Amino acid sequence: EEKERKAALERIEAWSMEMIPEEIREDAFVAVREMECGDPNCSPVDTAITIFFEKGVDGIFGIPMMAKEVTKEELKLSFPTAEVLQKWKVGQDVEWPPRDNAGLKPILPDDMPALRFESGTRVLCRTGPDVEKDWSLGTILLQWYRDPKWPEDSYAPYKIRLDDEREIFAPADIEQVIKRELPEELDASAAKADINQEIKK
Repeated sequence: EEKERKAALERIEAWSMEMIPEEIREDAFVAVREMECGDPNCSPVDTAITIFFEKGVDGIFGIPMMAKEVTKEELKLSFPTAEVLQKWKVGQDVEWPPRDNAGLKPILPDDMPALRFESGTRVLCRTGPDVEKDWSLGTILLQWYRDPKWPEDSYAPYKIRLDDEREIFAPADIEQVIKRELPEELDASAAKADINQEIKK
């Protein structure tokens, strides 16, 4: 398992170097590590990517999954733009991902994808470390959720109310974290709701 984790970290480092524009790549160095998240509402393990520039500032961003789960496409979706990387290289401390002046929702660059699900969509959310079993049904309440207690540059794509009444956030808009509820799961959810209503009576 440790060998697999190390190989995944090295793979992400190599991909990251490829994604840095060629004209500034020579001055860059990438370090990747896994970090445990102590918040029960977020991914149990995040992959943190730090980009160092010899004469600039260091930039860091995270992907809410274990390193072995990160694909090249997912890294591209989270990767800083060329403009941000250029600013880091010359020493400008630019935040990534960006946010608006009120700090309530992000400013999306033109090349960033729109969110997949609208408010009110029924979804399955990953709520534990087991990728096969730890999923909970819920409904999206908000897009681009931000808790006022979070650091200024932090936000989440979705806030969700689970069927057990808990409210959580999805730290990324990817299938490994949040996905649309399937028809058979809808049937099971409806049956469970009927049972709960009978119990309340």
